[in-house]
Amino acid sequence: MEITLPELIDRITILELKIERLNAPYIKDELLECQKALAKFKERKIEIKDEWFKILKEVNGKIWDLEFEVREIMDADDVWKAAEEKFGFENLGKRAQTIAKLVIDRANIKNEIAQKTGQGFKEVKTDYCGQK
Repeated sequence: MEITLPELIDRITILELKIERLNAPYIKDELLECQKALAKFKERKIEIKDEWFKILKEVNGKIWDLEFEVREIMDADDVWKAAEEKFGFENLGKRAQTIAKLVIDRANIKNEIAQKTGQGFKEVKTDYCGQK
């Protein structure tokens, strides 16, 4: 199975963020391959809106920022102590809730792309913690 359009657009925005934030030139080859795949969708006359890239990149950037600071404490000998010192448990919980909401926003954007282009599948995110 080839990559679907929503996943491809998402992947391109993540690669762009990695190139910008990590100064990782080796990722450019993967981005080039993704852009070639995107060109194939365009050749089939599928309308691809620039706003989808902009919105997904913004959401992925927010997720990245929130997760990055949490990852910084993962190597600590006592992760819970490091979390309490860095964020406080209440703020850590709020951060986790914000990330969860952004992940749902991201899925909704990808679903919009799939619905408007007829390319890809509907992604369903479930709040496992909140289910009974």
